[in-house]
Amino acid sequence: TLTLTNGTICMPGRIILTAGRNTDDRITTARTIARENHWPLLDVNDMTSTLARHIVGDATGDPDSRTSCLFKTIVEPAQRQALLNTVWAQVDAGVPGVVVSAPLISELAIPEWLNELNYDLGLQGYEATVVYVLADGELAPELDPEHYALEVPAKVEDLFAAATRVAINVRGE
Repeated sequence: TLTLTNGTICMPGRIILTAGRNTDDRITTARTIARENHWPLLDVNDMTSTLARHIVGDATGDPDSRTSCLFKTIVEPAQRQALLNTVWAQVDAGVPGVVVSAPLISELAIPEWLNELNYDLGLQGYEATVVYVLADGELAPELDPEHYALEVPAKVEDLFAAATRVAINVRGE
């Protein structure tokens, strides 16, 4: 949405939430978007994995366990909150755009989550777009008419369509 401020047309700030199960493809996509737009990249793994591995490893003996109750109920929610706190710090600083890389599988399963996030961001002049990167063999999520599914975006601007969610397959399969 464009707004008029003091006679000047202003684009909203953008928060691009790059989501999906495949970490490598997700971070590659996020890095490309961040680089193309000269925006900062916030990756949940880079931000929190050392601490998460330490906590989970001490408790379970397996620092890479992502199925333990401890990880699912304490560590993972704390990781997401730390990431969102950092996003809000970027918004407060007036950064024009931020690219976020995180699985966000459980959040995106709840339609209200993105709606509430966009409402809160809108109060600050920002909008969130979700780029869901499909893993090998993963079917595109069910997308209602307000959403788009792209096999391979022709250009970064294609990600900023009127939709709030985009599903892409980075390999074009």
